[in-house]
Amino acid sequence: PTAAATRKEAGCLAYEFSTSADDPAEVLLYERWAGLDALAAHLKQPHTQALLAKLPELAAGTKLSVRKPVGE
Repeated sequence: PTAAATRKEAGCLAYEFSTSADDPAEVLLYERWAGLDALAAHLKQPHTQALLAKLPELAAGTKLSVRKPVGE
């Protein structure tokens, strides 16, 4: 439900989950937004808030990182 709702948000250019071919427990969430305003609006959405509340449990023992495109 979160992915489908997020993909409909204004400014969402990409929102994709994938797993490693070598380790199915390794998950990558790739998000791309039209700008910081779109990302800020996304973070306030109820479906995003629900996911963020579960994230500590879902991501326990994992490494989380935020990246930005080269040149931005």
